[in-house]
Amino acid sequence: NFPSQSTAADIVRMAFNEQCKQVKKERLKAAPLNIVYDSLSWEVAEEHVDDMISILRETLEKPIKELGGYKFRVQIGVGNTWSSAEKNSKEA
Repeated sequence: NFPSQSTAADIVRMAFNEQCKQVKKERLKAAPLNIVYDSLSWEVAEEHVDDMISILRETLEKPIKELGGYKFRVQIGVGNTWSSAEKNSKEA
């Protein structure tokens, strides 16, 4: 589990850097809350949720292609709590 979890964490960090740039560029009301290993959580204003989902999907898939096209499971969830976001998550 360690090598795959480490790779996933690296992908998340690469994607996170790009997400921050895009959020700033597009002036979204969004702020990162937490990064734990291979998971990210963001606080996003309701009117920007769809834009943020697009950014997340794009930035999380880009590093995967750069690493030789390996397929990793990417899930994006929306909710008022971590628990509700997990229950509503969908694979990207």
